[in-house]
Amino acid sequence: HQDEVISKVIPHLGWNEKGLDRLCTEVDITAVTQLMSFVDMYDSASWMLTYVLMMERGVENPVPSRAQYLRVICAEMSRIRSHLRYLIMVVRALGLENTELTLCQLLKTLSSLAQNNFGDKLMRRYIRLGGVAHDLDDVLLGQLEAKLNLFYDCFRVGMDSFVSHSLVQNRLQGLGI
Repeated sequence: HQDEVISKVIPHLGWNEKGLDRLCTEVDITAVTQLMSFVDMYDSASWMLTYVLMMERGVENPVPSRAQYLRVICAEMSRIRSHLRYLIMVVRALGLENTELTLCQLLKTLSSLAQNNFGDKLMRRYIRLGGVAHDLDDVLLGQLEAKLNLFYDCFRVGMDSFVSHSLVQNRLQGLGI
């Protein structure tokens, strides 16, 4: 209703379901970033980014723009990698072998890009309090961008193959997709 007004809010902050917040009270603050990487093995960079952003805002620690940019690239690659893993499981369950092979190759490509640019396939050691572990020079950054653009083109082929399959079409029928 439009007439309802919130008159009082009592925030109650409890423990998260992973129990990491309790672990974090016992560990040096810089080591917590590494703990965050174990929350989700497939998308650890996003958890680490969330943690360091919260800590940096709490102490008003500005991060250089380039480091922010590199963090976002790292977190997005981690997120895409996570989605690919789950999509591969769905495709495998549907028995779409060609699409599965295409997506597995893309996952391998993305993992190699992470290894070559961030020093770790899971990018666990790259995002740090105050910035990133190391900078990428402009040449490497340009190469990474070009490879990610190629990755996107290949991903479109895999997704088009997946979405056009009759099993998927039948499930999506009438959903506005």
